Amino acid sequence: MSAADVVDCMLTALFVAAALRSLRQAVLFRSQQRRGRVDHLLHAVMALAMAVMPWNVGRMPSGIPQTAFFAAAALWFPLTADRCQGPAGGETDRGRTETQVGLGCRPVLAGWFGRS
Repeated sequence: MSAADVVDCMLTALFVAAALRSLRQAVLFRSQQRRGRVDHLLHAVMALAMAVMPWNVGRMPSGIPQTAFFAAAALWFPLTADRCQGPAGGETDRGRTETQVGLGCRPVLAGWFGRS
């Protein structure tokens, strides 16, 4: 096995683990709103797509549907991020404040899209 194959295996394992975690989050945490489940499912699909990228799996379908799907999925996150759970700076669903997690999405999006 060459060094490139080892790297491909490591990348595949990494992205499969990320996909399984996202699927687990989407299935196990029923208390989440629909947006949270969609977020986790989109992360899982994207991680699985990245897991197969290093491997030559034969003839790939046209890139147009894939590009359209992943562009729509990528736009989903910033367009729905202003609907975060919990108030800005308040408690999140895991008991951490948004400032502990990071900036939180509302202040960042307010700057990006000119919303207040």
